[in-house]
Amino acid sequence: MSVSKEIFQCYLWIDTGEEHPDTITKHTRIKPSKIYIKGDKGNSRFFNQNVWELHSAEHIDSSYRINQYNDAFEDIFKILDSCQSEFYFIKEKYHGIHIQLRALTYYVDQPWLQFDLSTRVIEKLCDYHCSIDYQITVQEDSNNIISSEKSEVNSDTNYKCLLWIDTLNDKPDIVSEIVGIEPSRKQIKGAHMGGKKPPEAIWKINTWEFVSPTRYAQNLWLLQESFEDVLNMMDRREKEFIAIAKKYDNINFQLQSTTYLTPVSFKLDTDVLYKLKKYHGYVCFSIWTWIN
Repeated sequence: MSVSKEIFQCYLWIDTGEEHPDTITKHTRIKPSKIYIKGDKGNSRFFNQNVWELHSAEHIDSSYRINQYNDAFEDIFKILDSCQSEFYFIKEKYHGIHIQLRALTYYVDQPWLQFDLSTRVIEKLCDYHCSIDYQITVQEDSNNIISSEKSEVNSDTNYKCLLWIDTLNDKPDIVSEIVGIEPSRKQIKGAHMGGKKPPEAIWKINTWEFVSPTRYAQNLWLLQESFEDVLNMMDRREKEFIAIAKKYDNINFQLQSTTYLTPVSFKLDTDVLYKLKKYHGYVCFSIWTWIN
């Protein structure tokens, strides 16, 4: 994808239940970006929750780095880390805490979204018991926002997760020997890639890969189900996969999707994030958005 610019920002969102959102302000001495009072009227509706909200700085990036969104998460973490003990109390008291990443992506040809969620960000999300959701709007340079009203909503929206382990100088079979599971595929360093590729087309690294079943849906909101397919498999060999994670320290979860829907919207709840942390994994998202 050729991207001309991305604008993105994080929103920390805390549901204070029946208590006034100012409770968070008094406890942390952090001024919120916004608060919403249950029963108050907004632009077009009454609010049904008490919410305390903190925004990161707005980031503008034209380099299209796959790790660009992590910068906005770090803005929030710097603030939380400055009053860590106070937020420990808050995370124990309020369970409706999540961070939303909102992004606006400008593109000049078919949009293919690629971004990652680093090991550090996953660990910090777990530290503060935050779930996460992404809201990524795709926009042409012509200033026409692409929405599902212009795109067919059909069962061709699909997603799957690939567990990818670089075994460094060891042959990939070592993973199968330890966990007792055969890979979906493996790459052996120095071996030819096969097919009609030229003789010089050889694998550069050793990898062991497991691919989850492809899921089909009318939306991407439960895209995390593909992570669960892989994580549940790992949990059945938890001790063995933790040993693998310690040995190679580079477990990668690649979420691959093709969708006709935009904005791209999905969540990762705390249960999934804690399991990703347990295996010291990081996440790469690769989402192809077919725009009609």
